[in-house]
Amino acid sequence: MLRGRRKGDVLMVKTSDQCDGNNLPKFFVDSRGCWIWTMAANGGGYPCRGQHRANLEAFDGPIAPLVVDHLCRVRRCVNPAHMEAVTFRENCLRGNGMSARHALKIRCPRCDSEYSRNNRGQRLCRPCTNRRANERYANAKSF
Repeated sequence: MLRGRRKGDVLMVKTSDQCDGNNLPKFFVDSRGCWIWTMAANGGGYPCRGQHRANLEAFDGPIAPLVVDHLCRVRRCVNPAHMEAVTFRENCLRGNGMSARHALKIRCPRCDSEYSRNNRGQRLCRPCTNRRANERYANAKSF
């Protein structure tokens, strides 16, 4: 039984480079065109031994300092048409993790004004920053 198979998935035609010693296919094509890796996967769900990375390098050339972004969002997919070599930062921002969600914010949740950048590139809300500075000044003055 191949994990992750759904009704309608079609197995790839076996060729010598797609089979291991037991004559099993290493991937099958699902209904979305993903090449689903059927061999071992690591704890994060990605193919072991970097098979997705090896497939992309075979089609696009070396990608040494970059990481692989799965455009289809299927971790076991090894289809090079569904992958792109990007920087780690861009890969994080394309995802749906906390850093990507925070990067999309453009307005302050407290006062609804737009964020601006300081000279170090940090995002901040001017009205809220000024209000906190005035509160600190008032508290320090009262002592």
